[in-house]
Amino acid sequence: MDLEQSPFLNILSDRKVGETLRLMGRTPTDRVTQDVGPGTLSPHGSKAVLAGSISSLGSQYVLGLDAVACSTGDSLAKERAEATSKEAS
Repeated sequence: MDLEQSPFLNILSDRKVGETLRLMGRTPTDRVTQDVGPGTLSPHGSKAVLAGSISSLGSQYVLGLDAVACSTGDSLAKERAEATSKEAS
């Protein structure tokens, strides 16, 4: 399912995020991380930011998804999964 079709999500465009980063004194191409995300997205009425990660662990990969509250920066949920290769689903 395309996330933009969800009635529960409001996906901000790269342009809006870039404009907000610029207003914060950052470059529009800065990554929106867990530290930066809440302050960047709160003015848009966002409730949470999703931060994804991929890390190598020897020959395997660890995939992570974290939901962080924009108002407090607190973790709302975390999920981790392992993949045996880049091609694994």
